Amino acid sequence: MTTPPEKPDPKMKSGSLPSALRSGLNIALFLFLVVLVSYLSLNFVLALVDKLR
Repeated sequence: MTTPPEKPDPKMKSGSLPSALRSGLNIALFLFLVVLVSYLSLNFVLALVDKLR
């Protein structure tokens, strides 16, 4: 019982709601991760500078 490899859906080219929603969620998740990483690195750098002073 092996699942066939995912093929791109021909319906996705029409810009239907599910694919648009999925891409929007991907963009939101990516932005959230970028903000989280930048916030954590900023905190780390500020703590490091505070320790060095």
